[in-house]
Amino acid sequence: MSLSKILTIATLLFVASEMVLAFFKRSRIQTAISADRASQIILWTSIAAGVYLAMVCRQIPFGKLNISYDGVAGMALALLLTGLVIRWTAILTLGRFFTSNISIQTGHRLVDSGIYKHLRHPSYSGLLLAFLAIGLAHDNWISLAALMVPITAGLLYRIAKEEQVLRAGLGAVYDDYCRRTKRLVPFIY
Repeated sequence: MSLSKILTIATLLFVASEMVLAFFKRSRIQTAISADRASQIILWTSIAAGVYLAMVCRQIPFGKLNISYDGVAGMALALLLTGLVIRWTAILTLGRFFTSNISIQTGHRLVDSGIYKHLRHPSYSGLLLAFLAIGLAHDNWISLAALMVPITAGLLYRIAKEEQVLRAGLGAVYDDYCRRTKRLVPFIY
């Protein structure tokens, strides 16, 4: 099986896993759902817009990468798998506290162990890496930028809303956690 086909299968599995998360890991708290609706719509819209723009821009000839496609596919597959491992490690570490919508649950506590010891939003870090891989697989820098800009903007908006809810629900504990951790990239941001 070619590297390109493996990358395609891995990408399809990534998309399927995200759809499963979106539908089955929603909080059942009605007030949390209504408070979250805008960030979820903005995130899904930014993902759809980014994917559409990337597909349109991939045909622009002067944006083509100067790397063999096997090299590009290999890098993309490595990034995609790394992103998925980070994302699923974060989701499994949160356990019952992970939801696809922003919510504070009954008995909610701060999880600051494992991957959360250094990052506040590692599942989003993994998601960004996965989309970076998909953008890279288009073999075009313009397509890569067209994918990443709206998705990054949508995630940054989502993170801001999520941190507001966590700060309101967890108070000083969350403020202290924010002072000692980064949002998405260890030691940087």
